[in-house]
Amino acid sequence: MGNSCIPNNSPANESKGELSSLESIGNPNLFERGNVDSGQLFEIKEILYASEGLYEGEVDKNNKRQGYGVQKYQNGARYEGYWVNDRPMGNGNLVYANGDLYHGEVKDGKRHGYGTMTKPNGDQ
Repeated sequence: MGNSCIPNNSPANESKGELSSLESIGNPNLFERGNVDSGQLFEIKEILYASEGLYEGEVDKNNKRQGYGVQKYQNGARYEGYWVNDRPMGNGNLVYANGDLYHGEVKDGKRHGYGTMTKPNGDQ
């Protein structure tokens, strides 16, 4: 996966259990669960992206990831941290599919600045 927090596009995980409880929001590849009409600047939602997996966290009025959230990718990786304009940005944790953990700064979806990488056995 290199240093990108955004994995290559993969086929959608279309398990009936996930999609049946989510509501389509006008895009056949995007489903959500949450309060759409709250009028708040940021809302907490669950959104299933067909090419990226499940996101749980803050979104803006246009359903862009904004603020704090967790993205669970199709390949088993997970990013937990801050988002700006639909991109991982700021401080966060990235758990790669192989179990490696990156904790540190992220810019435009890539490791950037200060951070540490820890292997599953604890080596850094």
